Amino acid sequence: MTSRAPARRAGWAVIAAAVLLAVFGASVGHVLGRSALAEAGTDGPGGASPAASSDSSGSGSSGSGSSGPGCPDETQRALAGRGVSGSLQLVLYVETDASEVWICRSGNGRLWYQGHRLSGPGQLYPRQKIIEGTNGLLLANVNAITQGRYVAANSDNAGTTRYTVSRAELVITFSDGREEKQGVVRSLPPP
Repeated sequence: MTSRAPARRAGWAVIAAAVLLAVFGASVGHVLGRSALAEAGTDGPGGASPAASSDSSGSGSSGSGSSGPGCPDETQRALAGRGVSGSLQLVLYVETDASEVWICRSGNGRLWYQGHRLSGPGQLYPRQKIIEGTNGLLLANVNAITQGRYVAANSDNAGTTRYTVSRAELVITFSDGREEKQGVVRSLPPP
Protein backbone atom coordinates (compact mmCIF):
# COMPACT_ATOMS: atom_id res chain seq x y z
CA MET A 1 0.00 0.00 0.00
CA THR A 2 2.85 2.39 0.70
CA SER A 3 4.37 1.79 -2.75
CA ARG A 4 1.19 3.03 -4.44
CA ALA A 5 1.03 6.40 -2.61
CA PRO A 6 4.02 7.98 -4.45
CA ALA A 7 2.61 6.83 -7.79
CA ARG A 8 -0.80 8.35 -6.96
CA ARG A 9 0.83 11.66 -5.96
CA ALA A 10 2.83 11.71 -9.18
CA GLY A 11 -0.34 10.98 -11.19
CA TRP A 12 -2.20 13.87 -9.54
CA ALA A 13 0.78 16.16 -10.14
CA VAL A 14 0.73 15.31 -13.85
CA ILE A 15 -3.03 15.93 -14.03
CA ALA A 16 -2.71 19.25 -12.16
CA ALA A 17 0.13 20.37 -14.46
CA ALA A 18 -1.92 19.45 -17.56
CA VAL A 19 -4.93 21.42 -16.28
CA LEU A 20 -2.76 24.48 -15.51
CA LEU A 21 -1.16 24.33 -18.96
CA ALA A 22 -4.58 24.04 -20.62
CA VAL A 23 -5.91 27.06 -18.71
CA PHE A 24 -2.77 29.06 -19.52
CA GLY A 25 -2.91 28.11 -23.21
CA ALA A 26 -6.60 29.02 -23.47
CA SER A 27 -5.95 32.39 -21.81
CA VAL A 28 -3.07 33.23 -24.14
CA GLY A 29 -5.12 32.13 -27.16
CA HIS A 30 -8.05 34.29 -26.06
CA VAL A 31 -5.86 37.38 -25.58
CA LEU A 32 -4.13 36.90 -28.94
CA GLY A 33 -7.43 36.27 -30.69
CA ARG A 34 -9.06 39.41 -29.26
CA SER A 35 -5.99 41.41 -30.25
CA ALA A 36 -6.19 40.13 -33.83
CA LEU A 37 -9.93 40.89 -33.99
CA ALA A 38 -9.37 44.41 -32.66
CA GLU A 39 -6.68 45.00 -35.30
CA ALA A 40 -9.04 43.76 -38.00
CA GLY A 41 -11.76 46.08 -36.70
CA THR A 42 -14.26 43.41 -35.66
CA ASP A 43 -15.78 42.25 -32.39
CA GLY A 44 -15.81 38.61 -33.36
CA PRO A 45 -17.73 36.45 -35.79
CA GLY A 46 -20.19 38.64 -37.65
CA GLY A 47 -18.71 41.83 -36.10
CA ALA A 48 -17.21 43.04 -39.35
CA SER A 49 -19.38 45.01 -41.66
CA PRO A 50 -21.19 43.59 -44.66
CA ALA A 51 -20.32 44.17 -48.31
CA ALA A 52 -19.59 47.73 -49.32
CA SER A 53 -22.42 49.86 -50.63
CA SER A 54 -23.15 53.54 -50.56
CA ASP A 55 -25.20 55.43 -48.07
CA SER A 56 -24.66 59.17 -48.03
CA SER A 57 -25.82 61.52 -45.31
CA GLY A 58 -24.87 64.25 -42.87
CA SER A 59 -22.29 63.99 -40.14
CA GLY A 60 -21.83 63.29 -36.42
CA SER A 61 -20.58 60.87 -33.77
CA SER A 62 -19.39 60.75 -30.23
CA GLY A 63 -15.82 60.92 -29.03
CA SER A 64 -13.75 57.94 -28.07
CA GLY A 65 -11.44 59.24 -25.40
CA SER A 66 -8.74 61.79 -24.85
CA SER A 67 -6.10 60.39 -27.24
CA GLY A 68 -7.49 62.40 -30.14
CA PRO A 69 -10.64 63.07 -32.11
CA GLY A 70 -13.58 60.77 -31.75
CA CYS A 71 -16.20 60.33 -34.42
CA PRO A 72 -17.69 63.74 -35.32
CA ASP A 73 -20.85 64.89 -33.55
CA GLU A 74 -22.43 65.60 -36.96
CA THR A 75 -21.99 61.93 -37.86
CA GLN A 76 -23.74 60.87 -34.65
CA ARG A 77 -26.67 63.19 -35.37
CA ALA A 78 -26.97 62.06 -39.01
CA LEU A 79 -27.03 58.42 -37.97
CA ALA A 80 -29.59 59.12 -35.24
CA GLY A 81 -31.76 60.59 -38.02
CA ARG A 82 -31.47 57.23 -39.81
CA GLY A 83 -32.53 55.35 -36.70
CA VAL A 84 -29.01 54.29 -35.63
CA SER A 85 -29.00 54.67 -31.86
CA GLY A 86 -26.18 54.78 -29.34
CA SER A 87 -22.78 56.35 -29.53
CA LEU A 88 -20.15 55.56 -32.12
CA GLN A 89 -16.79 54.02 -31.32
CA LEU A 90 -13.72 55.29 -33.15
CA VAL A 91 -12.02 52.42 -34.97
CA LEU A 92 -9.58 54.47 -37.07
CA TYR A 93 -8.93 58.14 -37.74
CA VAL A 94 -6.53 59.30 -40.45
CA GLU A 95 -5.45 62.78 -41.45
CA THR A 96 -3.82 63.58 -44.78
CA ASP A 97 -2.85 66.94 -46.26
CA ALA A 98 -6.20 67.06 -48.08
CA SER A 99 -8.66 64.96 -46.04
CA GLU A 100 -9.68 63.43 -42.75
CA VAL A 101 -11.42 60.09 -42.45
CA TRP A 102 -13.10 58.41 -39.50
CA ILE A 103 -14.01 54.72 -39.46
CA CYS A 104 -16.62 54.40 -36.71
CA ARG A 105 -18.52 51.43 -35.30
CA SER A 106 -22.16 51.81 -34.27
CA GLY A 107 -23.69 49.88 -31.38
CA ASN A 108 -24.94 47.15 -33.72
CA GLY A 109 -21.39 46.50 -34.97
CA ARG A 110 -21.84 48.19 -38.35
CA LEU A 111 -18.86 50.19 -39.63
CA TRP A 112 -19.31 53.70 -41.06
CA TYR A 113 -17.00 55.90 -43.15
CA GLN A 114 -17.03 59.65 -42.51
CA GLY A 115 -14.87 61.54 -45.01
CA HIS A 116 -14.02 65.23 -44.80
CA ARG A 117 -12.28 67.11 -47.64
CA LEU A 118 -10.20 69.99 -46.19
CA SER A 119 -10.50 73.46 -47.70
CA GLY A 120 -6.88 74.25 -46.81
CA PRO A 121 -4.01 73.49 -44.43
CA GLY A 122 -5.10 73.15 -40.81
CA GLN A 123 -8.83 73.22 -41.63
CA LEU A 124 -9.55 70.08 -39.61
CA TYR A 125 -12.83 69.27 -37.91
CA PRO A 126 -14.21 71.01 -35.82
CA ARG A 127 -12.50 74.16 -37.13
CA GLN A 128 -14.02 73.41 -40.54
CA LYS A 129 -17.54 72.04 -40.24
CA ILE A 130 -18.40 68.85 -42.13
CA ILE A 131 -21.18 69.52 -44.65
CA GLU A 132 -22.56 66.41 -46.34
CA GLY A 133 -22.40 66.67 -50.13
CA THR A 134 -20.06 69.68 -50.02
CA ASN A 135 -16.96 68.62 -48.10
CA GLY A 136 -18.31 65.54 -46.30
CA LEU A 137 -19.30 62.01 -47.20
CA LEU A 138 -20.95 59.49 -44.86
CA LEU A 139 -21.05 55.89 -46.09
CA ALA A 140 -22.45 52.70 -44.59
CA ASN A 141 -21.34 49.12 -45.00
CA VAL A 142 -17.62 49.61 -44.65
CA ASN A 143 -15.62 46.41 -45.12
CA ALA A 144 -12.72 45.61 -42.83
CA ILE A 145 -10.10 43.96 -45.03
CA THR A 146 -6.59 42.65 -44.38
CA GLN A 147 -3.80 44.48 -42.59
CA GLY A 148 -5.94 47.13 -40.88
CA ARG A 149 -7.46 48.46 -44.11
CA TYR A 150 -11.07 49.46 -44.64
CA VAL A 151 -13.01 49.93 -47.86
CA ALA A 152 -16.14 52.02 -48.42
CA ALA A 153 -17.94 52.57 -51.72
CA ASN A 154 -20.12 55.38 -53.02
CA SER A 155 -22.30 54.56 -56.01
CA ASP A 156 -24.18 57.09 -58.12
CA ASN A 157 -25.21 57.54 -61.78
CA ALA A 158 -21.56 58.07 -62.78
CA GLY A 159 -20.43 54.75 -61.27
CA THR A 160 -18.77 53.65 -58.03
CA THR A 161 -15.96 55.42 -56.19
CA ARG A 162 -14.05 53.33 -53.63
CA TYR A 163 -12.28 54.69 -50.56
CA THR A 164 -9.56 52.45 -49.11
CA VAL A 165 -8.27 53.66 -45.74
CA SER A 166 -5.28 52.48 -43.72
CA ARG A 167 -2.78 53.99 -41.31
CA ALA A 168 -0.45 54.54 -44.28
CA GLU A 169 -2.71 56.07 -46.93
CA LEU A 170 -6.13 56.99 -48.24
CA VAL A 171 -6.68 55.73 -51.78
CA ILE A 172 -9.67 57.06 -53.70
CA THR A 173 -10.41 54.93 -56.78
CA PHE A 174 -12.79 56.72 -59.13
CA SER A 175 -15.27 54.93 -61.39
CA ASP A 176 -13.06 55.60 -64.45
CA GLY A 177 -10.14 53.78 -62.77
CA ARG A 178 -8.13 56.86 -61.78
CA GLU A 179 -6.58 56.72 -58.30
CA GLU A 180 -5.87 59.55 -55.91
CA LYS A 181 -3.39 58.51 -53.21
CA GLN A 182 -3.05 60.62 -50.08
CA GLY A 183 -0.31 59.80 -47.55
CA VAL A 184 -1.39 59.76 -43.90
CA VAL A 185 0.29 62.35 -41.67
CA ARG A 186 -1.49 61.26 -38.46
CA SER A 187 -3.61 58.30 -37.38
CA LEU A 188 -5.47 57.33 -34.21
CA PRO A 189 -5.74 55.35 -32.07
CA PRO A 190 -2.02 54.58 -31.87
CA PRO A 191 -1.06 51.22 -33.39
